[in-house]
Amino acid sequence: AVVSTQSTWEAVVSTQSTWEAVVSTQSTWKQWYQRRVHGVPGDDSSKAGFNAETHRKYIFGGHVADYMKQMEEASEDKYKAHFAKYIAAGINADNMEEMYTKAHAAIRANPDPTEKKAVDPASFKKSFAHKKKMPWAQRKARVQQKIANILRGAQ
Repeated sequence: AVVSTQSTWEAVVSTQSTWEAVVSTQSTWKQWYQRRVHGVPGDDSSKAGFNAETHRKYIFGGHVADYMKQMEEASEDKYKAHFAKYIAAGINADNMEEMYTKAHAAIRANPDPTEKKAVDPASFKKSFAHKKKMPWAQRKARVQQKIANILRGAQ
């Protein structure tokens, strides 16, 4: 029975087994697995629960900014190679949150995806050329030639 003072999820879990709870709340296996095993940054079920500040840090790229600072201190060359596109765009660890704030504002202003350009598949550069398949007669003649060369070399 679901009590109105509890959330649906808590009520279902408290009255049924975990698997039945997943089925009864119409949650997919993948969603349940991610919640159960991976969780959400800032959510530690074994301790105090959801930490909004940690969750906010991940949403606004704080973990990436921390990594940028750590890598910049450890090795300047690796930092420049790893974050080359960020550096070219003028993004560093200090203005990472500002970049994400602008991106979220732009998405809220116009949530419709932009139209993608039509790409001609023939324009793709192929990195290797496939050999054309030889007819059976040519393959057989090639094998015979190789055998003859081996026999000539053995004499």
